[in-house]
Amino acid sequence: MSDIDIVQLRRLDMTLLLVFAELVRQRKMTIVAQRLGLTQSAISHSLKRLRDVFQDELFLRGSNGFEPTERALRLESKVLDILALSKQALSLDKTFDPRTEARLVRVGGLDYEVAMFAAPLIERLRKLAPKARLVFKSLARKPALAGLRAGELDMAIGFFFRPGSEIETSELYRETYSVVMRKGHGLARKTLTAKRYAEAEHLLTSPSGDLHGIVDASLARHKLERDVVGSVPLFLLALATVAKTDLISTIPARLANSYGKAIGLTIVPPPIEIRSFPVHLAWHQRSSTEPALKWFREVVKSVIVEVASKTHAPR
Repeated sequence: MSDIDIVQLRRLDMTLLLVFAELVRQRKMTIVAQRLGLTQSAISHSLKRLRDVFQDELFLRGSNGFEPTERALRLESKVLDILALSKQALSLDKTFDPRTEARLVRVGGLDYEVAMFAAPLIERLRKLAPKARLVFKSLARKPALAGLRAGELDMAIGFFFRPGSEIETSELYRETYSVVMRKGHGLARKTLTAKRYAEAEHLLTSPSGDLHGIVDASLARHKLERDVVGSVPLFLLALATVAKTDLISTIPARLANSYGKAIGLTIVPPPIEIRSFPVHLAWHQRSSTEPALKWFREVVKSVIVEVASKTHAPR
């Protein structure tokens, strides 16, 4: 768009378009003034501005009021289209209906969040918003925040520490940890002390391939170190690996309780205190008031809180 076009558009405001449309339809300034709640002087001033913008008389005085010129008649359909689109934009809040909303909702999270919440979320949305589609992307923490900023995600689930002023968050619940191992593991028949825990061979879950995590900081407070022999990028892979080896793994308690039991793992609480962490729902502030996304966020929040309240670590 050229600079000349921009200057012309800045001179053409919504009131001018409304005056134009009403003059084409009504032909009389008094009626147009009444319908728009303006004075006849304001209508006259708007007509002068319209003539200046379009470089045409647009309306000529006649015996029955103002007659539109050929240029005005050609412009009428375009102006009516602009006004109709403007009305649609203003009525978005009123027209949103989850039962007819055919929207793709994109959610970022680790496999932990997807494994825990994808099924109940999809099931709930199939009932409340049958035309919507829910897509999970394997993005968490910094990549998830980048996805929100870039408009590639509508929301993200996970732990977000200092996400930035443009990101809004809501804490859903707090998560703790459990230790998982295969049934028949030597430690499964003993009391898991801090010393035995540190001496065991550990498997870490790390999307970035790290071999150091929050457990190591907790052990250091007890002057202990653990032996991390490997890492996998997904929590579900950690469960599968532990089931076939003598490794142990420390994972989110709700995931251990939900999926570790299903594959026959032994699940015990850690013998040391490991700081719990909050699980948030995050979204970009530009979508805070958008009716559809606001509604979808509330559904996601309610489902996650409901599932989390029913899924506890084993005692």
